[in-house]
This record gives sequence, C-alpha cells and structure tokens, in this order.
Amino acid sequence: MAQADWNRVSASVDFIIHCGAMVSLTAPYDGKMQEINVGGTLETIKLAAACKEGTSLVYVSSNGIFPSISDEVFMENEGISCLPDRLGSSNGYGTCRIIRGCTVFVLPKINSHHSY
Repeated sequence: MAQADWNRVSASVDFIIHCGAMVSLTAPYDGKMQEINVGGTLETIKLAAACKEGTSLVYVSSNGIFPSISDEVFMENEGISCLPDRLGSSNGYGTCRIIRGCTVFVLPKINSHHSY
C-alpha cells in the first residue's frame, strides 16, 4: 500500500475486521503460507496501531487447524505449545493459525491504548 493510502486509511478507520488467510491443508509453513498469513496479520496489526486511539481490531478465527481424522480432543483452555507436534509438519495452515493467534492475543499487553 502506498504511504499516502496508508495515511488516509489510518486516519479514517474506526474498526478493522481481519479474517483473511491463504488456506491449504497440504502447503508447508515456509514460503507463501507464512508470508501471506503471518505477514498479513502483522501488517494488519501495524495498521491498527497507526490508527487513531480507540480503533478496534477484530481478529476472526476458526477451529480449522485441528485434524478432522483424529479422535483426539483439543480443549479450549489447553496450552498451545503442543499443537505443532500434534498437527504435523505438513500442516502449514495450522502452524500459521497458531502463530497468528498468539500474535494477536498478546496485543493488549503491548499497546494498551488501542482496543484489539
């Protein structure tokens, strides 16, 4: 995005909804999957931080990272450190989702004048 567009958007936006992602259950994490999903989330966070105080960032997520062929139960309150091993190395989308989620959920501790 050109700097002039960035400045115009950041000065006029009140609310950002981020739900974009490249979805592939076979693509590895490295490369386009990381660039688009993690990089795109980081750019969205930067935009939200550049907006006026009170601008909200809503991060839309899903449970699409969990394998559908497993009988294993994934609990909501379970730590996520086990997920890369449980998802497997070929699940680049799942790895991106873990990293994006962790990045978004630590934001209130980093920048408290925005409501994320």
